[in-house]
Amino acid sequence: MISFETIVGVIVIWGLWAMFSKSGPVKNYRGPGEIKLVDGVSEGGEIKFKKVMFRGIIGLNRTMDVKVSISLLDLTNGDQNLKPVLSVIDRLQEEDTIAFRLDNKIGQLGEGTYFPDWVDIGRIPQDLLIPPRSGNRKIAVLARFYDSRNPIKIEAGFLADGKPMSFETTFSHLYTEPGYEQHSENSKEAQKLCLKLAVVVAVSDGTLDDSEGLLIKKWIRKQVASVDENKSEKLKSELNASFREAYEELKEDFNSMGEMVKRLAEIGDKKTKYDTIELCLDVMAADGEAASQEMEIIRSMADQLGIKMADLEKMREKVTLEISTDKTSSVGLESLVGLDESWSVEEKRRHLMKEFQKWSNRLNALPEGAERESAQKMLDNIAKLRKQYG
Repeated sequence: MISFETIVGVIVIWGLWAMFSKSGPVKNYRGPGEIKLVDGVSEGGEIKFKKVMFRGIIGLNRTMDVKVSISLLDLTNGDQNLKPVLSVIDRLQEEDTIAFRLDNKIGQLGEGTYFPDWVDIGRIPQDLLIPPRSGNRKIAVLARFYDSRNPIKIEAGFLADGKPMSFETTFSHLYTEPGYEQHSENSKEAQKLCLKLAVVVAVSDGTLDDSEGLLIKKWIRKQVASVDENKSEKLKSELNASFREAYEELKEDFNSMGEMVKRLAEIGDKKTKYDTIELCLDVMAADGEAASQEMEIIRSMADQLGIKMADLEKMREKVTLEISTDKTSSVGLESLVGLDESWSVEEKRRHLMKEFQKWSNRLNALPEGAERESAQKMLDNIAKLRKQYG
């Protein structure tokens, strides 16, 4: 006969198991794959993001070099009315559209691989997204694992080709600025201003380099590809006309730049403002060297457009690896690493120390190749500047 004490003991053990299985940490989870979101903030506290976490079985049937692609879809109006979510940052966009996409390498994994605890597979800066409309929006997060040797094709957040292992979750966020469906006719004017300001940077050294012109034309093609087919030819014609007009005007007079930036600050949405600075930075790097006046113009634009320094720094770092520091003058290099002429010597020293540590960390994370060589040259040049300021 089972004693009363035994029964009580079993009940207590069962109760503890139930409590921890529902609310306690699971250190060796081996169930179906799942994702969750964790709120985070950048080191400087300026950029909030959703950290995408994964655990469990991915579902591999063979060994492969795994990557994960994270896409977003707005499902505020239901599963039958899904719409893409756009990104204001170029590096967080699909290759041929401006819809959000983030790809990260997971590594070589074999059949039956599972993650027993939560791992970070990507980060979503929710304030740098543009949904269809403003207000409290419900956003679906889709994490798609695939073999890097068989890339998947995603168009506007929707899977167009491939058979990835997919996992999904959602979050809600309040967007106060108008969404892309609410854009007025001002958006077309803002696009033209973005283009003209890129031309300002391109011809600031007196000439329009072929590589700069080709990059601007590539940007035009990308904008055209993102609109309805019935409107694409008209937009292409208008943007090409703005390109030619700006080039002819700015060859003679740069005084109109201030008015253009002021107007863009008034009518441009967040995406167009970020697009402008990213395009200008890409134009600066197109010829492989950075002139001091180019970086000063871009910095001034960013300030007037209300773009945070933390965001500008991230965009600047991206293009720095594409610039030959051998071709860049000493003054241009100072501007490239973010030195301000108005700073005291001590302020410049502190900034150079911070830049040296940042690029040293970047160097260690880069694989062998051109980018690593550029990062090393950047470190060497920062070291020279540090000697210059004692």
